[in-house]
Amino acid sequence: MKKSKILIGAGGTGTSFAIVSQLRSTWPNLEIFVTDSNPKELVTSSLFSDQFIQVPPVTDVLFESAIREIIREKDISVY
Repeated sequence: MKKSKILIGAGGTGTSFAIVSQLRSTWPNLEIFVTDSNPKELVTSSLFSDQFIQVPPVTDVLFESAIREIIREKDISVY
């Protein structure tokens, strides 16, 4: 069976941390990807993720293409 994959944006927020930690404890077979414009060491939700990806800030014109590429490359089910 194919693993479901989820992409969480704004991984550095407290809300994302709560969501990712709950997802990890509830659905251990879910593959969790976390993005943020900050580096991994500043994003606590990256501790519970399978992979962290640093992206440009949402105000950057490259943000949308970066997210689209991650969704395509990683075969993300939910963003």
